[in-house]
Amino acid sequence: MINARSPIPLFEQITADIRNQIESGKLQPNEQLPSETELATHYQVSRMTSRKGVDTLVHEGLVFRKPGKGTFVAAPKIAHGFSTRISFSA
Repeated sequence: MINARSPIPLFEQITADIRNQIESGKLQPNEQLPSETELATHYQVSRMTSRKGVDTLVHEGLVFRKPGKGTFVAAPKIAHGFSTRISFSA
């Protein structure tokens, strides 16, 4: 949950909470997030605050938006270092 008395902005607390749910597996890839209005009600903040928190997750690539459908958890990205070489057949 979020703490209104914390020096950390509310939208960052929302972002961290949803990020933790994704990383812990509580929210699975392609699972739909609640709407901005539902998040605002859940966290007891304005819709704009909940939207800013979700926008941060979209920017980080953890979630994606489908216009007219909602916001969904993105599949985990596979990271490759510069020293990793992958052939076309791999």
